[in-house]
Amino acid sequence: SVAILNSTLNVFMKKRFVPTLNLESKYTIVFSSPLLKSTAVDPILKSTVFTYKNQQCVFSDVLENGVRYINIVLDSDYTAIIGYKIGIIEETAGKVILNAFTPTAFDGDYIQITVEPNSNDLAPRRNELLTILYNEATIEGEVDTMSTGGTSAGVNYTTTPRQ
Repeated sequence: SVAILNSTLNVFMKKRFVPTLNLESKYTIVFSSPLLKSTAVDPILKSTVFTYKNQQCVFSDVLENGVRYINIVLDSDYTAIIGYKIGIIEETAGKVILNAFTPTAFDGDYIQITVEPNSNDLAPRRNELLTILYNEATIEGEVDTMSTGGTSAGVNYTTTPRQ
């Protein structure tokens, strides 16, 4: 439509895996694109809930000395670390590696890992399908005063950061 002049998009990638319960295992989750390589301390990974050491937990990551380590944290308190440095994120390779992960249960049929890609331009490769989850999309319209030449054009103009 000629009425749509611009758009902003925040993209996330998701993978699902089914861990073996009550058995310490290593899991390597490979994404088709590099992951966000950021020097910010904000996490680039999150997960659905699982039970670990009899507590409801999720994955989160922390940046230490240039390496993104994966921790298991309480679902109710992301500062309470239950499993310290149980894995790493290899951003350039697009890998999430979980070492010695031993869940006892998880909600639903799988654990879902959500990460931020290094680019919003994603393309499936090697027999992969790219699925857009419309039920998780948020779409908001607003007037772009820069393009329409409104009286407030350029005043208080802000851009939307990647994060």
